[in-house]
Amino acid sequence: MIAKRLNSCGWSGRSGERSRPAAGAPVKTGWRGYPNCLKLTNRSSEVILAPEAGGRVLVFSREGRNILYQDRSVDGLTWQEGGKSFHADGGRFDVGPAWLIPPHLNLWLGPWSGTVTGPRSARLVSLYDPATGLQLIRDFELDASESRLIIRQTMLNRSDRTIRWCYWGRTLADGAGCCVVPLNPESRFPRGFCMYGPGPYRLDYRPEGLRNIEVRDGFLIFTGGPEIPQYGFDTRAGWLAFLNHGLLFVTRFPVYPERVYNEAGGFSAEVYYFQDRFCELEPVGPQEVLAPGASARFTEEWWLFACPPPGPAFDPVELAGFVERNTEKVC
Repeated sequence: MIAKRLNSCGWSGRSGERSRPAAGAPVKTGWRGYPNCLKLTNRSSEVILAPEAGGRVLVFSREGRNILYQDRSVDGLTWQEGGKSFHADGGRFDVGPAWLIPPHLNLWLGPWSGTVTGPRSARLVSLYDPATGLQLIRDFELDASESRLIIRQTMLNRSDRTIRWCYWGRTLADGAGCCVVPLNPESRFPRGFCMYGPGPYRLDYRPEGLRNIEVRDGFLIFTGGPEIPQYGFDTRAGWLAFLNHGLLFVTRFPVYPERVYNEAGGFSAEVYYFQDRFCELEPVGPQEVLAPGASARFTEEWWLFACPPPGPAFDPVELAGFVERNTEKVC
């Protein structure tokens, strides 16, 4: 049983019960070729932020184990206006909807500024992007003792026009692992989810015969990299889970059933697998209609727990119960 197996790791309940708060402010550090990273730590966890390349997270670790995908071929790479794009790794955050928003590489990959805002917190600020009218602010706060990271992204309309964009999380978890998505029992999709493709700009609302994918007890379970990589969900549970490397990674986020989701399928979450290299966990926010000078904020919370790999008797219902008991719902 998943709860017993989780608790057998030497703790029960909260992720940080074995931990004690660590003193000290965030520090500036070099990491993977980026000299101006900011490191947040407590007794059990470490977070490393990279302002120089898209304001992303390079490390979210528990007891020295990093759950985020690392591509060492992009170490130290940065982007400047007119430069060549590259595929950033780690914990990334974006704006959408993907099929409608213009290119915005200075938000996605460009240089951000970084400042310390508290004992285990920091703020990253983007450049202004004329194409979207946006400037982005990301606030990160690591819990005093638990493996819990709060991420708040604020969209600021710095243009002279009304804009309609949404939040889009794009975090790469390392390896194929096992991804669990709670499906919406009142879903508008026949199987509770959609598949992108095969082929570009196509949504399959009734996918069948999928490898490494199983619908069980109201959950979609990825047991490895599927043949078709991307899937969309109208989930209302407000969380996604990923298990690999002896860790359970949970991202929690708010869902607003009464609001408009302006992504192509109206999805509140997506999952993308790239072979067996990474799983991309994608919380999606609702459409924000921003008049000039207006702003909107979206919050994700990340949690890490020590956990053995799921076996043949893996029970997603027990996992869901564990998530609900041991993480806090994002309002």
